[in-house]
Amino acid sequence: MQEKAGSAADSGATHAEPEQPSPKCVPWWRRWTGHGVRLTFWSVLVATLLFAGVGAVTRFWLIPNADSFRPRVVAELSRLSGQRVVIGGFEAGWNGWSPELKMTRLQMLDARGRTLLQLPEVDTTISWRSLFFFEPRLSALTVRAPRVIVRRTAENALTVAGIGLDLSSTQSEGDSGLVEWLLKQRLVQIAGGEVEWQDEWRKLPPLHLRNVNIRLQNDGRRHSLGMTAVPPTELAAPLDLRCEFTGTDLRKVSDWDGLAYLRADYANIGTLSRYFPLPVQISRGEGGMQVWFEFDDGKPVAVTTDMVVRNARLQLPSTAAGAFSADNAANNTVATTAVQTPEPIDLVALSGRLSWREKHVSGSDPASIVTQQRWSVRDLVAVTTTGLHAPSSNGEVLVDYRGGQVTGGALRAPAIDVGAATPLLKSLPLPANVVTRWLSLQPTGSLRSIDVRWRDDGEQSRLGRFHAEGSVELDGIGWRAQDALPGVSGLSGRINGSTRDGELQMAVGAPPPTDSKRILSHLRIPAKGNVASATKQQFALDFGSMFSAPLAFDVWRGKLQWKRAVAADGSISVHVDASDMEVGNADALAKFAGSWDNDKLGPGVANISGTLVRADATSVHRYMPTHVSPHTRDWLRQAIVKGDARDAKFTVKGALWHFPFHNDQHGVFEVDAQVAGGILDYADRWPRAESINTRLLFRGSSLSTQVSGATIAGVPVGATDVRIADMGGAPAVLEIKGSAGGSLDAILQWAANSPVNGWLDGFLSSAKATGNARLNLALSMPLDAPESTQLSGELALAGNRVDLGGDIPALDAVNGKVRFTQADVRVTDLAAEALGGPLRLSIGTENGRIAAHASGTAMLERVRERYAYPLVERLTGNAQWQLDYTQPPRLGSNAVTAQEGGLQLTATAIQPRWPLDNVMQVGTTPRDAAAPIKAVLQRTSLDKGRDRVTVDIPGQLHSILERSAPSASGLRTVERATLDLGNQRTALPARGYALRGELARIDADVAMALLTSASASGGKAVGGLTNESSGADFVNINLRAGEAVLYGHRFHDVTLRAQPSGQRWRLALRSKEATGAIALDTQAESGTVDAVSIRLQRLSFPSAVAPAPGSPLAPSTANAASQGPTRWPKLDLVADTFVSEGRDLGKLEVRAQPARDEWQIEQVRLSSTDGSIEAKGRWRPSTPSPSLPGAVGDTEVDVSLRWNDAGKFMSRFGLPKGVERGGGTLSGTLHWAGSPSQFNYARLGGKFALETSGGRFTEMEPGIAKLLGVLSLQSLPRRLSFNFDDIFGKGFAFDEIKADVAIADGVARTDGFVISGPSARVQIRGNADINREAQDLQVRVYPSLSTATAIGIGLATANPAIGAAALLGQKLARDPIERMLMQEFEVKGTWTTPDVKQTRATAGAATPAAVQ
Repeated sequence: MQEKAGSAADSGATHAEPEQPSPKCVPWWRRWTGHGVRLTFWSVLVATLLFAGVGAVTRFWLIPNADSFRPRVVAELSRLSGQRVVIGGFEAGWNGWSPELKMTRLQMLDARGRTLLQLPEVDTTISWRSLFFFEPRLSALTVRAPRVIVRRTAENALTVAGIGLDLSSTQSEGDSGLVEWLLKQRLVQIAGGEVEWQDEWRKLPPLHLRNVNIRLQNDGRRHSLGMTAVPPTELAAPLDLRCEFTGTDLRKVSDWDGLAYLRADYANIGTLSRYFPLPVQISRGEGGMQVWFEFDDGKPVAVTTDMVVRNARLQLPSTAAGAFSADNAANNTVATTAVQTPEPIDLVALSGRLSWREKHVSGSDPASIVTQQRWSVRDLVAVTTTGLHAPSSNGEVLVDYRGGQVTGGALRAPAIDVGAATPLLKSLPLPANVVTRWLSLQPTGSLRSIDVRWRDDGEQSRLGRFHAEGSVELDGIGWRAQDALPGVSGLSGRINGSTRDGELQMAVGAPPPTDSKRILSHLRIPAKGNVASATKQQFALDFGSMFSAPLAFDVWRGKLQWKRAVAADGSISVHVDASDMEVGNADALAKFAGSWDNDKLGPGVANISGTLVRADATSVHRYMPTHVSPHTRDWLRQAIVKGDARDAKFTVKGALWHFPFHNDQHGVFEVDAQVAGGILDYADRWPRAESINTRLLFRGSSLSTQVSGATIAGVPVGATDVRIADMGGAPAVLEIKGSAGGSLDAILQWAANSPVNGWLDGFLSSAKATGNARLNLALSMPLDAPESTQLSGELALAGNRVDLGGDIPALDAVNGKVRFTQADVRVTDLAAEALGGPLRLSIGTENGRIAAHASGTAMLERVRERYAYPLVERLTGNAQWQLDYTQPPRLGSNAVTAQEGGLQLTATAIQPRWPLDNVMQVGTTPRDAAAPIKAVLQRTSLDKGRDRVTVDIPGQLHSILERSAPSASGLRTVERATLDLGNQRTALPARGYALRGELARIDADVAMALLTSASASGGKAVGGLTNESSGADFVNINLRAGEAVLYGHRFHDVTLRAQPSGQRWRLALRSKEATGAIALDTQAESGTVDAVSIRLQRLSFPSAVAPAPGSPLAPSTANAASQGPTRWPKLDLVADTFVSEGRDLGKLEVRAQPARDEWQIEQVRLSSTDGSIEAKGRWRPSTPSPSLPGAVGDTEVDVSLRWNDAGKFMSRFGLPKGVERGGGTLSGTLHWAGSPSQFNYARLGGKFALETSGGRFTEMEPGIAKLLGVLSLQSLPRRLSFNFDDIFGKGFAFDEIKADVAIADGVARTDGFVISGPSARVQIRGNADINREAQDLQVRVYPSLSTATAIGIGLATANPAIGAAALLGQKLARDPIERMLMQEFEVKGTWTTPDVKQTRATAGAATPAAVQ
């Protein structure tokens, strides 16, 4: 208080001197503060003075004399590095307040003088801290452009510029003074350096890094390192490395901890990973990556990698060497299996984050240390080279180890695609036996919300060494059946529990509809034998060989609870309770409850009961175990075509190994259902039963149905029992007993569509009937041998009509019973009528073959109704018939003999005219047309459906035809046949057809007309069956006839033989008119004639006869028009002697062939000693001309005639004798409408030129020729002497004839027809109608006054000079006398009666009206 008061007083007296307190009055802290201030002052002063002194020494002594300290610096660096150091340059200076040393060309050499380190320039800033630590401490150390070799030796010793660091030992005793000294410096920098990494320990090639920049900052124990470097471009893009470490003593690497980060935007990771440790080994690949490393106690404990890699191969390391034990649930044994060596994974692409971490959990002794490894992935996407695509994945796996053995672990993941992950198991560090087991199951599906833990309970655990617990959601999980484990697919639900007990809540599919119309659209069934094919909505169970295919379900809902325990005998028991189960698919919908326990047999023991809400009977075979005979299962699959069951009860109780519990032994299996609207195809080739209402009962291995109503082939079925006593029996036998009543026609159709018809060789195929009948039937068929079916039955007929078809007549008013088995038919009391009369009929079995014998009297009117055949149509009255039928041998029999008997019909024709009378005549006298004709027709059945038909008309013809079995269209093919005309009888040829006959007369035109009308009438073949095939050709033809008419011409003493050779017919013809050989080439497809070659010694054109009306061989104008164009074949004809009307015209040669749309006439030549006629041209077929309906196309030919003696040449052709001597030619072109054979004057056109000379017209009738002779002045001397022989005796001589003639529509016109002769020169112009044989001509006659005339005048006047003057005057005046004497005539009328009028007379003479 006093001090305070004093202080206040002092403050109030401002002008007074301060009073110094006594020492006893100063506080202690103030005294010590003063001492401290003074001490600090003097310390700072001393330090300042010292620093100033050191600075002065440094500035004025050390720096100027720095080079003298170089040996000491070299020695210190050599001591620290353990290598010899050489410094090229040494300078000192100041960097701010700190001294600075610069060294150049610093080298570090080994004992051999080799350069280990070369530093072109080193800058150091010395820290003043060196004064306190009594050693050099640097604020900064900068090295520019260094070249450093970092080498890892084969002994895992690391050397940097020769300075060693042993990485294999956690307690390194190596000399690391330089490195430790560098770690004490505050900042170490390297700029633009080069580093060569040599790794002898891993045997890697050197790695060269250029443009290396390093910044190392040290702060006591903490060290930060940053580095950038540029590796080779083929290795990686620029690298970026960042590290943070904690530690001081490099000799104790185990005390060092830290973090590292490496980044490369692009790298050949496969190569780069060999130099930098990664969590996985990547042997190849490229992409970008960044890696985080964590070290603890000198070892890596965590690695995290973000990467985007392509075309990579990676391999995970084994996480432990050692073994672990796994529980084998099947035999409860304990096995120890080593962890597998992971296989490499080949990837097309890989991206995401992959992490690995290891931590120490507990323990210090190596045998008791517990470690935990954690593998995790985030956003990992992988595509393998095998096509596996793993979607984006997240999760982690924890594995605990003790002493190198797995002791537990955990798995946590939001979702795992099991199918995609399974192939990768070989590449994970998992126990080999677990991987093998997992791969063998081939799991599929997905796991979601996974939280599973497991631990090692030790080998003494009776429920298994490893115990697992947790929860997981299942989504479409599946695996293959293996051993006693059933296969599963499409399993969905949630599991909560452990390996000891738990619960599975199943939720497969939505509740199915109960409406049967929606079932098929709602549900699907997987493919047989492929669990994996089930869709996601389906759940399937595969019990291996117990069923032929997995059992698939679209709905499986309910709860399963399990419990595993140790039984009294030490085995593990499994008990499963099922509650509220609802199971359904397209086949059925069931609700049930029950339990299941495992047993030593495998399938376990079941106690299940429930109700089938609905069931499709057609699916029963799918749920039959393989214990049931495969023939029985096949029969159930094929036989039950339709059927619905409702509210059926089922029970399964007992050891499933013995299912289906034959005779209720070892358990009970029963399904009791009422089926409505069923369809049962009970046996192959038997008509199915439809509209079935029955009770269906499965009891043990038996099946039975009690049919209350059904129909078969439209026939109502009464009470019928169907039963299989033992479906697993060998053999299983189907037994059917029942009756049917209704339409007989329906019953016959049922029999025709069943094996019964086969046993009868198609006997009932065409059967038809009317009326009702009753059928009782019993059938016993081994399912594994249907051909051994036993059958017995009885058919009761009452007044029915039965038509069996074919050549068997229809039966009326049939009464009696037909009893039959599979091998026997008996009819003994059958009464019936047929063909309008009674019959006798018996049916039985003879020598194992069914035989029928019938005979009776028929009305031919009824026969015609039954057998529409041209021959039968001409028969009237009654006929006797007989039928002998024997069943042909069955297929596979070696018998090929014909059946005895067949259908035989004998009748008499009483019509007034027999059609064959116009065709042929057998004897020398014609047949009496009023005499009746007896005809016998007989059909005989042969083997394999073939038959033989015989037609016999005594004295007229005899024919035998063997025909094939009917085709699908009902047609038969004639395989071989013979036709005899006349009285002869010949056997069938070995093959093909034969036509033989000796006749007095045959008219081929009429025969063809008859066959054509018969074919067009649609009549049936012989025997009333089907139309004959006409595809085959005759093999041999041999005909003789005294007279034959062909194409409207008559031939005499005809002999014709013909045989085919491949596609060529060779014919030999001999007759009075023609003798020689003919070859016909036919087309294989159509059979039409393609080429004709004729070689005749003699051809006499036969005389014409009137063609048969309507014959296609002699077409009329009308039918020619309807036929249209005809394609003529290639023709080659040579006749050595061609005779027409008894005249030898010479040798005839004709060659022609078709070309595109025309027929080319290459040559027609008729030659003799008197001259020749040659022609060539073409014929163009086309549609008939409307103006000429009979003409087909048009023909054009070039004609050339040559003769030596016109008189002889004309006489050879029978022309009137009017010319003698004189040679000449006629050439031109002619064309007409029609074919070459339809030469037509009415449409003839063309032109020709005529030249002839040195001849004479002889035997001329009065007319122009006589006038020419009378008026000729050249014949004046003969006239003066009264000699007229040249006129009346020898005709009109000519010196030359020339003419050009044009023809159009049959009318010839000329304006230049000139005849020059000694008597006169004649000019003719006008028209000549060739078709009407009429003319309209103008003729000018110029009398000739030649040399002879002049001489005659001279003689008459007795003065030769006068005659010479006359001759000279005529020539000089261009024949004025002839012009004065020219006469003109008009010629009209016909050729036979010409009308000649003189229109101009000679000068001075009167013009006569006509010349007579």
